[in-house]
Amino acid sequence: MADSPLDTVLERIDAEAARCIANLQRVMRQPSVTDNEADCQTCAALVADLLRDVGMNAQVLPSKHNPVVVAASPPRPNVPTLLITTHYDVVSPDPVEEWSSPPFAAELRNGDIIGRGAADPKGNLMAGIEAVRAWREVAGELPVNIKFMVEGDDEVETGHLGEFVTTHKELLRADSVLLLDAGYTRDGNSPIHLGTAGSLAVELSVTTGSKEPYFIWTQLIPDAAYRLVWALASLKDQNERVVIEGFYDRVKPPTPEEQALMDKYPWQDEGDYAFWGINEFVTGARGTQAIRRLLYEPTCSIHGIEPGLERPNASSLIPNHARAWVNFHLVPDQDPDEILELLKNHLARHHLGDVQIKVLRNFRPIAGSANSPLGHALLRAAQRVGIGSYLLPHSFEFGDKWCWLGQLLGVEGALIGVADPDRRAHFVNEHISVPYYISGIKWVAAAIWEYGQANK
Repeated sequence: MADSPLDTVLERIDAEAARCIANLQRVMRQPSVTDNEADCQTCAALVADLLRDVGMNAQVLPSKHNPVVVAASPPRPNVPTLLITTHYDVVSPDPVEEWSSPPFAAELRNGDIIGRGAADPKGNLMAGIEAVRAWREVAGELPVNIKFMVEGDDEVETGHLGEFVTTHKELLRADSVLLLDAGYTRDGNSPIHLGTAGSLAVELSVTTGSKEPYFIWTQLIPDAAYRLVWALASLKDQNERVVIEGFYDRVKPPTPEEQALMDKYPWQDEGDYAFWGINEFVTGARGTQAIRRLLYEPTCSIHGIEPGLERPNASSLIPNHARAWVNFHLVPDQDPDEILELLKNHLARHHLGDVQIKVLRNFRPIAGSANSPLGHALLRAAQRVGIGSYLLPHSFEFGDKWCWLGQLLGVEGALIGVADPDRRAHFVNEHISVPYYISGIKWVAAAIWEYGQANK
């Protein structure tokens, strides 16, 4: 026998599991690859219809590229408003021929729903919509006011969402922001991200003349690739420490509250060793030290270098132009604009001023709070439905939508995900298993309840 409205809602979700699966398959079967505007418009209309089906006032609003779906439950006075956000666009399913079934067929096989968008993001999106449906059908109204903002440009950096949010700030006004995306980690838990890592991604390039010299002339003619290698090698030492002067000046250690949270994390070194095919982490970090490096230690990494190897080995020409993509993974309170200036000064001090810098990405890290009301409501909700979870005030996740949205609206944000640890998002045979999907719906439903109870 149910003890509270939430218990009745959870029972309803179990009873209606087949309908929940069918609705997810319905939205997955509508292709919505980001650069196909016609498909994305159709998918946006479908998402709006699904939101109207659960009693929300939904509209499809234009943006500079794909439309944005905005919806709101009938407003109730004296209760908080939770803005749930995610996206409906997906990455290309190529190579299509490698899928075990057509990528937009959304086949249910051996307990898995297989198809592009199953985990990223449509399983997460439908977890939010089905949670609202269960509350409306059981209780007639929601414990809190709910809004949705579902965008169509998450999978490409178009830079238009900020302008959309600024234009529609009053329409999106809320007390907290919850992003539904991603899912479980390899330790079998789904963490609650309350902050976000930052990023400064740059292209470093060197041009050493008007034409490629023969290798026998490199006693006199500068070697572009070597100058690039010297620039790259100057950024980080063999102890994995970035050696740009001032790089760590704004990095703060964890607070006692944050350290206490880390000490409780169900971290398992061996699971990640096996997944990545390694024997140890860099610097030999283990346990809490590994978690601390992941959350509180910035670094830089090389994402690609060219040119040269595409040519025959017998070629005697040396490239006169070389480039590399480098990402600086940042933590609060580092400023990507300041890091860019430090990088320029660093290269100049090392007599590498001819290395050109082009900014590819610039995201500011944002810290969350170990005392976040929304975070603790999400944690209690996870416990109510048997999901392993923990709070991450600093996050290893990149992509600042929930924090950045919260900052624009002047409120806090959080990220949770409901998809499997091995979900294969962005890869062939992406999937979500039915038990993860159904438990994810329950988690969102319980979060709505716990957030309302905490604000009474």
